[in-house]
Amino acid sequence: ASEHENIFKEFRRLGRGTGPGEGLGLGLAIVDRACALLSHPLHLASQPGRGSVFGLTVPLAERVPLSTPEPRRTVAQGWRHDGLCVLVIENDADMRRALSLLLASWGVTVIEAGDTPTALNLLQQPSAPRPDALLADYQLDDGATGVQAIQAVRRRTGRLPIRIVTAGRTPEVQQEARRIGVEVLHKPFDPLMLHLFLGSVKLGRST
Repeated sequence: ASEHENIFKEFRRLGRGTGPGEGLGLGLAIVDRACALLSHPLHLASQPGRGSVFGLTVPLAERVPLSTPEPRRTVAQGWRHDGLCVLVIENDADMRRALSLLLASWGVTVIEAGDTPTALNLLQQPSAPRPDALLADYQLDDGATGVQAIQAVRRRTGRLPIRIVTAGRTPEVQQEARRIGVEVLHKPFDPLMLHLFLGSVKLGRST
């Protein structure tokens, strides 16, 4: 019971470390902020050894007549970015794999790396393609940051379109991003924002 408030704080896991196989987390800090903005009370019931239940209270909408929606294709199914190559630097293996699979489903060639040295090593391989864009997580292992990764990659490839990827919404992250002239994509990902970023990358290649 004494930890109920702590689990809604960013980057907190109770009694366990972070590493491969630890999962992606529940995103409770994001849920808590969203519920606060919408004025939807958030509830937690938890018993040690039995489990936890999260719930929220939302107002009922007014009853409206049912209508049969017309079949339509999901917009995301038409999103293609064939020919682009994106370097992904993400220390969380599960998150890195999920992002890579999403990009690959859009026809993107992905170079995956868990840290900056691995990324630089991959880029110097004779058969390695030059990335058209970079997605770098802000918080990497051993105190490293995405800003440091971006600066190292820039020294190798020159300037290229970049987004910092982070679940943190602190002023520090925003200040660091502005300092190096990079915008931020927040976790959890909005596929539309990622799609628009890649669209701008492709447009820039053709001009």
